[in-house]
Amino acid sequence: MIVNEKPMKSAGSEMEPAALRIRGRVPWILLAVGLLLPSAITWVYFVALAEQSSGLQQLAYGLGKGAQFLLPIVAVGFWGEWKRGMLPAVPESDAGREYDVSVGGIRQSTRTGLVVGTSDGGERKGRVASFHREWLIAILLGCVVSLVMMVLYFAFLLPGGGMEQAKQEGMAKLEALGIGSPAALLLLAAFYAFLHSGFEEFYWRGFVFQGLRQYSTLPVAGIVSSLGFMAHHVLVLGKFFGYDSPETYFFSISIAVGGGAWAWIVSRTGSLVPSWISHGIIDAAIFLIALHLIFFAS
Repeated sequence: MIVNEKPMKSAGSEMEPAALRIRGRVPWILLAVGLLLPSAITWVYFVALAEQSSGLQQLAYGLGKGAQFLLPIVAVGFWGEWKRGMLPAVPESDAGREYDVSVGGIRQSTRTGLVVGTSDGGERKGRVASFHREWLIAILLGCVVSLVMMVLYFAFLLPGGGMEQAKQEGMAKLEALGIGSPAALLLLAAFYAFLHSGFEEFYWRGFVFQGLRQYSTLPVAGIVSSLGFMAHHVLVLGKFFGYDSPETYFFSISIAVGGGAWAWIVSRTGSLVPSWISHGIIDAAIFLIALHLIFFAS
């Protein structure tokens, strides 16, 4: 088998990722709204309405989250062809290349960025092995980050008094939501770990990240989408730890790094499921820490 690769040229650039070769692009203004909307929603229900009634806070939360997750659905509905580039399984090193493939003396051409049709199946096996490896990386990422959070909490933050403000704010927020028992908090944890994490992956990695890839390279799309993902967490962390606390910014940067890792995993596997699992593991660990802090820590 002989493979000669050459860059694929387009009117917009000399080389584009394969995921971008689509006729219908999501307008950039929707992507800009997508980057900013979660922070605006978080500010409204988490900061601006913090002293208002629990009913008003819950209404603002429900309406805000509904609008947030409706945005990518509307985008797909009106610019449906972008779905073809939503979950590309094209490695960055191969993206945007056109291959001339000679198999058994017959010359073929492919623009997928992937060459998997070898006679011995070696390249296909390599792709499957890579796919499984990145699934494993996603799961290990979730487990390692969760373990690090537990160590930081039990060994440093809790004994050192670094969780006092977080405890008071957490109790106030749970009271506003009508959650007054460990069982109720566990139900909320299950919602966030199993469902909300999936919604966020669909929104940030499926909509924002892949939408940005229609206009930029994979690294740029990963960085910008991860900063947007981080931004609304800064508001939450600032409320729990204080905006002048180093913990707020350490955890915020960690969230951005995690978002970038999940974007990379999505670009490699072509699936949101691995990042969803990883995200859900971390959310579960956060709620276990909250459970201990609010109901069991002295």
